[in-house]
Amino acid sequence: MRLTTISKLARNSMAMTGALLIQRGASFVLYILIARHLGVLLFGQFSLVYTFYIIFQVPAIFGLTDLIVREVAKNKSDFGKYLVNGHLIVLMSSLVSLGLWALLVHLLGYSPQVVKASYLLGLALIPFAMCTVCEAIFKAFERMQFIVYTFALANLAKIGLIWLLLSRGSGLIQIIGLLVMIQGATLLIEWSFIYHYFSRPCWVIDLSFCRKLAKVATIFLGISVFSIIFLRVNVIVLSKLRGEAEVGLYNAAFQLTNFFMLMSMSLWQVVYPVLSRTYRTNLARFKQYAERTIEFLISLALPLAVGFLFLADSILLVYKEEFVAAAPVMRVLGWILVPMCFNKILGGLLLASGQQKANLVILMVNSACLFPLSIVLIYDFGLMGAGVAVLASHIISFTLHYGLVSKKVFAVSIPRVTWKPIVSSLFLAGFLLLIGKEHGLLITILSAIIFYGAVLAGFNYLFGGSLKSLVLGWTPERIKPRHPGTKI
Repeated sequence: MRLTTISKLARNSMAMTGALLIQRGASFVLYILIARHLGVLLFGQFSLVYTFYIIFQVPAIFGLTDLIVREVAKNKSDFGKYLVNGHLIVLMSSLVSLGLWALLVHLLGYSPQVVKASYLLGLALIPFAMCTVCEAIFKAFERMQFIVYTFALANLAKIGLIWLLLSRGSGLIQIIGLLVMIQGATLLIEWSFIYHYFSRPCWVIDLSFCRKLAKVATIFLGISVFSIIFLRVNVIVLSKLRGEAEVGLYNAAFQLTNFFMLMSMSLWQVVYPVLSRTYRTNLARFKQYAERTIEFLISLALPLAVGFLFLADSILLVYKEEFVAAAPVMRVLGWILVPMCFNKILGGLLLASGQQKANLVILMVNSACLFPLSIVLIYDFGLMGAGVAVLASHIISFTLHYGLVSKKVFAVSIPRVTWKPIVSSLFLAGFLLLIGKEHGLLITILSAIIFYGAVLAGFNYLFGGSLKSLVLGWTPERIKPRHPGTKI
């Protein structure tokens, strides 16, 4: 017996979800530790510096990740060429990104603490960008377990060492210095996997190939740049109009939505190489995978949005009582998860079908809308304005993505992929209203998960859907034996 493609997707999706859950979970624990030990202001400074780090990761990797996954998935024998030349490209782009970051924090006039922390964390861009090239190779070969192993080792070390630093009274700069060292160690771990489990690449630079690769990657770079601006520009606007403490409150709420974002990202990273292969060979299968993926993500997003709506105050106590002030914006941010499901997959369909320019145009329009929206709404409404601006821009993004995918690829049936999650979430809302908050947060969340899961599983069993497809994805088939020592 072996896995069919759908079941293989499920396995790889669980691996990527595990990897990103480890990474985001560790980041969330890190945020909690810093918030509890250093307070709102220093937490806001750390959040601001880390936001810049996330923004400048995008030009550092130069849009190569999705491109390398797509091309190596088509022809795995060329992985060494993409690995070696990709490393050279991201080395140069990381240095440029570091310089731009240093210039920007000076021009924006941030405090000396923020400027110094930015210089230091900027050094982590180089090993981070090289890691993304290695991880793109793992994804193209559908060997996501290597990413899980790496993330587990690196993030366990991160949490343990940072807890030790904070318990001994270390400050923001010491924490950031440790993060830089851990990122360097992560690169060494991923290189060891490449050398041990793959054919050893020949470290010969092909400048002609680098130029061609960089030229094709520019569109992917543009998509990535505008994607990150789309998600993070309101943090920078908030920091200048309302201050670093407000950034701390906003980021406390935003981090709690990251657990869904990692699910959508992990599933997308697994599905993308399969969509790239099936678009030209089996359009019906391509459509099936896309709709099942959207339905699965909506099934996760809607109950989370409902949960944030009812339980925001209680959930934010995981930080400190002073962070409960972020509850109203958390209720708003929860609803961005719903259009995000569509935007992630519909944008991916455009990439897989060779329509990356259309995706870039959508993101440019979104970013152009979000910036003035953020300025106006944050100026008038502060923290809540930041949440409303990003929700509005996600709705605009969904409208544009859906229109272009329907015109250029195929029309996704929204009622078919959403009715079961919507009805199940309405049942969940009624359930949360009935039980209230008297039983404690943990019991409330666990009982809500069991209730929602039972209702949704019932609908999927009776009417079919993404969950049923995953369960029935096994077919008996003989396996061709492979020598245990054979490399990829």
